[in-house]
Formats: sequence, structure tokens, C-alpha cells
Amino acid sequence: MPQRVRMPAVAGYFYPAAPAALRSTVTALLDAAPRFELHGLRALIAPHAGYRYSGAIAATAFKQLESMQPPCDTILLLGPAHRVAVDGVAAGTFEAMETPLGRVPVDVVGQSLLLAKGRPFVRHDAAHEPEHCLEVELPFLQRLLPAVRVIPLLLG
Repeated sequence: MPQRVRMPAVAGYFYPAAPAALRSTVTALLDAAPRFELHGLRALIAPHAGYRYSGAIAATAFKQLESMQPPCDTILLLGPAHRVAVDGVAAGTFEAMETPLGRVPVDVVGQSLLLAKGRPFVRHDAAHEPEHCLEVELPFLQRLLPAVRVIPLLLG
């Protein structure tokens, strides 16, 4: 059975569309970012604009994941819905999110558990399809935590 995949909406606009250029950009941003001695890291807040505007700050946030022990296997991604109105917290029905660096699997079991709770969680693919806020974070996760799964949620 083919996998339902959320395809990139802003590759080539907010970040490079070519895999080699994206890999190089993300690596350079992470290499230049400072790492701090953080203990008990439970959440990160990172900007989600185009890399030319906020890539260095986003890299500084994500760089902190390098020292997490044990490393994360699932990350809950939360972001604001910019293009489609959402009444509640929108989860998609896709099983992976794609960037030029490949696919990031969605933790469909974890997402299903949230959706089973009902309100405020709702299924809403249309909100995810054009949205950039979570997509621009994925290449950093792909570089630092290549085996990570995500639960992508958009807030109305």
C-alpha cells in the first residue's frame, strides 16, 4: 500500500530545493551554532521563517539536541496555521513528511492517540499542505536525528 506523504510546500522558497544545497546549508548553520550545557531539555522554541532570515537562530535551537541523552525518538512539532483556518489543533492523515533530504516518518500511533481524545484535536490535511512552519524545521531534525519520528500539529 502506498504511503500517504505530505509533500514539501516551500522548498526552493524558504530553504534550498536541491538536496546537496540543503544539506550543505543546514550543516553550515549547525556548525556555526553554539551549543550550551542544557540538562533535562523538554522543549525547544525555534523560528520558522526562511533560512536567510532565521536559519542561524533555528540552528542554535536545534543544535541543543546533539547532547540529549538518550536521543529523542519522537518529536511533537507545534506551529501556527498561517494559510488555512483551523478550529482546534490540526493533525494530518499522512504517514510521512517529505523534504529534499527525504522522508520523515510520522508517529501515526502517537498521533492517533491524540486524535482519539477528540477536541481540540482534529484531522485537517488541508491546513498542513501549504504550511511552512513545521516543514522548515524538518531538515535540521533530519541532519541531527535521522531516525526521529514526528507528530506534526498546527494550532488555529
